[in-house]
Amino acid sequence: MNIISLGNTPVSFTQYEADGRRVVVAAGSRAVVFSWEGSHLRSAPVMLKDITAVTTLNTENYPNSLMLATDFGISIGRVRSLEKMHIRSTSLGLHTPRHIVHEPTHRVFGVGTVYTEPCRVGEEEKTMNSLKLLDDTTLEVLAQAELQQDEQIMSLAVLQHLLCVGTFSLRLDETEPTSGKILLFEVQHASSTLIQLKRVAATDVGGCVYSLVVIDGLLAAAINSSVSLYRVSSITEDLSPSTPSYTIHSMMEWNHNYMVTSLSAYRNHLVVADQFSSVSLLRLEEEDGDDDGDGDDDDGGNRKLVTVARDYSPLWPVCVEAVDEKSFIGADQSLNMFTFSLSGSTTNNRTILVRDGFYHVGDLITKFIRGSLATTTDSAPGRFKSTHIFCTLSGQIGVITSVENDIVLSRFLSALELQLGQKSISAGGVSHAKHRAPRLSRGRSDADSAAYGILDGDLLEQMLTYMNTDPELAEEIYTLSVADDDDLPYTLAELKKDLELLQNMH
Repeated sequence: MNIISLGNTPVSFTQYEADGRRVVVAAGSRAVVFSWEGSHLRSAPVMLKDITAVTTLNTENYPNSLMLATDFGISIGRVRSLEKMHIRSTSLGLHTPRHIVHEPTHRVFGVGTVYTEPCRVGEEEKTMNSLKLLDDTTLEVLAQAELQQDEQIMSLAVLQHLLCVGTFSLRLDETEPTSGKILLFEVQHASSTLIQLKRVAATDVGGCVYSLVVIDGLLAAAINSSVSLYRVSSITEDLSPSTPSYTIHSMMEWNHNYMVTSLSAYRNHLVVADQFSSVSLLRLEEEDGDDDGDGDDDDGGNRKLVTVARDYSPLWPVCVEAVDEKSFIGADQSLNMFTFSLSGSTTNNRTILVRDGFYHVGDLITKFIRGSLATTTDSAPGRFKSTHIFCTLSGQIGVITSVENDIVLSRFLSALELQLGQKSISAGGVSHAKHRAPRLSRGRSDADSAAYGILDGDLLEQMLTYMNTDPELAEEIYTLSVADDDDLPYTLAELKKDLELLQNMH
């Protein structure tokens, strides 16, 4: 089930015809156009809000149009380009957003911003960091909390209903940060219409909090070269039972790296990325007994992080995200994407990490998020699964889709990518295979290995274009793709269906 929020006002529905298709316009605080295509319900937002009424209008001057009424007047227009991704932007003025999290309990976004005060040439530039609270439907700024002058927000996380903020103190004479804080903010309703952002707890740390994640109800923080665990406790006093007080308890520290800049948690497993080295997989375990032997574990001293496996290659990762307890995906500084899985075999009684995917993206991926952009479909259960969304430095958004438990399909798509790559030449005359070959920090050479484990979805979907515009070329590519595997029970019609399904997932 997919739920699309249209705000908090009554919603009206109107039938309409857009791009030759019968659609339904749903209008309220926000407006969305629903259409049915390929056995899927599609939705495309309309860049208008607070619509009170909508109806169709078909005249000589306004053919096949919509008339929309708001509190400020009437708008007349037509809906086009339902297939395009529609982006709704909200300006924050001189406050530049750097980090964002979603808090579902109060249906708000927490956004860490940097305000740069305008100054004359030659004057000292002054900045101020703040945490803003935005409504997740209207993107209206509801509240904000400003940090101290030298504090900079480096990470955000949500623990239960609390917004967790990781900071460091900027000091120009330091080569490495030596002081920072973990701050806890609570969203409070002062009245039915007024929301406040209140700081309820804080703790000092000895460095920069590059990343914050929640693992098994605890807060894991990447602080300089270490990973620290914290437990957040709440105490309800008899005099004010509705406003509990919070404290942050330090539990343990795992220090086996140079500079930890990215963390990802999945159940009781933690993926750690060292920007100057590689990646590690940790597991949160119960520790036998208490350190002080008094049987009191309120301070969380009975939990520890245990190293499951490490990769020792010079990877220089930028960000990582867990897929499950035994595998994860990430990106490095050389604009590559990689995947690792935990091997069942052991070397010298050690479990090892196997890099089973390596692929040159050509853009710096800064963030992976578990989830999907499109509604999950059951038309081909178990064949494709959208696992992650990624964002790049140039502003692109991409989707990671896995081929689920289908060796035949995986083998054929690999062969299809090879044949499509030979038919298309990239800019500069570089072949697709060479363009997608992973690059290293030292550059590229003819001895570099080819990409493996990850396929180019955009290239595969070009096959649909060939099927529609040049059926003979599509038949030729298909024939060459199955030439090395005569027993492959996969027809051209099945390929088209699967590629359309893959296309519908983004």
